[in-house]
Amino acid sequence: MSHTTQINYRTYLRSIIAVLMMVVWSLVMLSGFLLWLVPHGPRSGQTPLLFDLTKREWGELHLWLSLVAIAVTVAHLIVDWRGLCGCMKYLASVHRHSDSTAAAISAASQSKPTAKGLPWQIEITEL
Repeated sequence: MSHTTQINYRTYLRSIIAVLMMVVWSLVMLSGFLLWLVPHGPRSGQTPLLFDLTKREWGELHLWLSLVAIAVTVAHLIVDWRGLCGCMKYLASVHRHSDSTAAAISAASQSKPTAKGLPWQIEITEL
């Protein structure tokens, strides 16, 4: 008796891209941190560092890993574009001011500073 599972290829692709993004950006961070730690100056790129690679070779590896990370990030944006747009619309609708709050903020911004505080520090009690 064989058990077959229907694969959702879009979800599978999104999962692969997410894992690739985490791995590649982590490697970019690791190589960048290593390049930041090594000595700077003349002839500093000739001694072998980690995994018997020189500073110059680590720099080239860092460049290529960064380019791959950018390509994977662009693929992530393409695959998850609808979700990103949905998140932006949701955040815009949540942070939109109601009429009474907007009127109170407008009135507070036109008033003069008082001893209690500046106009933007006035508490808005009417929501």
